[in-house]
Order: sequence, then C-alpha cells, then structure tokens
Amino acid sequence: MAVNLINKIEGIMTPEVVGSIARAFHEATGPLQVAVDNTIPGLLDSLVKVTASKLGAEALLQSVRQQDETILEHLSDELMGDNHKALARSGLSVLRSLLGGRGIDRLSGHIATSSGLSQQVATSLLGIQMPILLAVIKRKLSHSKKLNSAGVTHLLASQREIITDALPIIFGTDHQYREKLTVASEESHPDRFHEQPPVAREKRLSLLTRFFPSLILPALLVPLVVFFVYHWISTSARNPMSLPGTQAASEVTLNVDKLAPSEIAALHELQGILSRVTRQLGAISDEQTARLQRVQLKREISVIARLGKKMQGMSPDTKKQAAALVAASLPQWQGTLDRVNRMPDGVVVLGLVDPVVDHLIQLLVDTFI
Repeated sequence: MAVNLINKIEGIMTPEVVGSIARAFHEATGPLQVAVDNTIPGLLDSLVKVTASKLGAEALLQSVRQQDETILEHLSDELMGDNHKALARSGLSVLRSLLGGRGIDRLSGHIATSSGLSQQVATSLLGIQMPILLAVIKRKLSHSKKLNSAGVTHLLASQREIITDALPIIFGTDHQYREKLTVASEESHPDRFHEQPPVAREKRLSLLTRFFPSLILPALLVPLVVFFVYHWISTSARNPMSLPGTQAASEVTLNVDKLAPSEIAALHELQGILSRVTRQLGAISDEQTARLQRVQLKREISVIARLGKKMQGMSPDTKKQAAALVAASLPQWQGTLDRVNRMPDGVVVLGLVDPVVDHLIQLLVDTFI
C-alpha cells in the first residue's frame, strides 16, 4: 500500500505548529488551518507535474537531497520569532526554481481564495511548507534506499489518487485543472517523457492575467505611462505617436527631434528587438519550431539586458517612448501565444518556450516600464 504523504505532513503540522505560524503572520488559527490543509496537496500536485520530465525529476531530486531532514524534529525552533521568514525564503527559492514565479502565484491564489487569507500570506505559507515536504520525501526515499530520480517520480506518482481526492478542496469547481493531473511516465508515455515541460501547463490564460499578478504596481503604472506619453506628445508640435494596444512596435512612430543620437539609436534597437521577438513567436507552429525559436528568444534576452543597462542614464522622454514600445508589443504576443495554445498539443508546445517568454517579459517590464 502506497504511503500517504498528505497524512504524514498533516501529522507534522500539529495544532501547536499551526498556532505558531498563525501568530507569526498575525492571523486567526481557523483560516490558517484551512490554508495549511490546502497547501499540502497543492504542493504535491505541482511536484507531480514537475516529475513529468526527467529534467524536472532531476531538479526536484537535487532539492530533496539538499534539504536537511532534521527540520522535522526542530520545526518549532524554525518557526520561533522571525525564523519563519528565513524558512519561507528558502522554500520559495526552491519552488521558484521548479515552478517559476507564475506557478507560485497561481497556486497561492487558489489557497488564498479557499482560506480567505491574503495571497502574500498564502505565498509565505507555501515557502514554509515546501522544506517540510522535501524533508518528508527525503526521509521516505532514504529509508527505502531509493533516493534517485526514479524513486522521486514513482513516489509522487503513487500519490495521484490521493491528490485527486484532495484537489477539490483547493480548486473548487476548477475541473479543467483537475483534468491536467494526468502525469506522463516512461512506461505510459515513452514518446513524450523527454519532450514534456517540467511543469505541465493548463490552457494558457491571458498574459495580462497570468503574468502580472506578481507585478501589480507595474501593471497599474502602465496606463499612467501611456497617458503621460500621449499627453506629452499631443501638446508638442511634433508628429504624434499613437499608442493603441493592437499596434506592433514596428508601427509606433518615434519622436526623436530632441533626442541625442545615442538615445535615437537605443530606441531603434529596442524597436528592432521587439519586432524580432514578434516574428520569432509567430514562427512557432510545432515542437520543432518551438525549440528553434527558444534558442533565438534566449539570445534576445541577453541583448535586452545589455540595452537596458545602456538606457539607464537616458532622458525621461526616451524612457517613456521605450515603455510605449514594450506596451504596444504585449497584446500582439498574447494573441500569438493564444493561437499556439489552440493548436494540437499546444500546451506541450507552449511549455517549451513558456519559461523563456516569461523571463523575457519580466525583463522588459522591469527594465522599461
């Protein structure tokens, strides 16, 4: 009979432990207990998806090996005072490497909704419980002498029915998400085991709804940036630069009358980068083209980083126009990725480029908006 990891962790998360966490977060014990109960199967579900590829299983195995399992005996000390912050940071660091920022945001959003806690508290709770889960997995696999990637994969695969029963507690009526629980393994899907992304994706939601939850402030600033750019241009004597959301970066008219030559060159370089990314995303039609374009997109990331450093000391007018170029590109990219998602095996194809696209957009937003 398979071990029940959910029951094991629930046994560790005693009322005393939950009470300590509640006091640390200044939250009532009741809602926090609900969040704890929901976090455990939520984390397990995410890790099952990670092990859908050998690369993901190896990454998880390294995290398990690095985890100090004595945390299970000294959990009260780890939660004493401000110690819980360090524990949460370490757990979130591991989660970010396995799920990405959007994966964490999505999971913490479900937990926050089901418990009534803020998403910030739900995210910290994920960070606290991740080391506990890793320690439980490590102890189980060490005792059975199966501390390897196959052992991690098989242990988590054995939890599928248990997780399926627990998932409605977290995701409510999100039945589409439950259907994505099916896990690829070498035995059942040998042709896809190497191609599947570390985290199987559900049907892609809007970039603006899935990417920006972790960037609330920048998202709120975008309309302000566009407004001030438009106001500045409309009151000048130069040719106007329109900024409709459907306009491609290559179609945006730059106002360069009063800019230095280096600033003009930087804006044209950014415009060229954004146009290339648009073409690269548009060229994705299957797994082969996704892999080819992933290489090109990675190169663009290094070019964007270099350009961002070059533009740090440039004028506010230049930075406003750079922000407008980026804002004009995002809707078009979203439409392209939605098209890919609707293709056969679109989830798998998107999974090949998703982490790179996320990184690229994150860099653009942080640098230019």
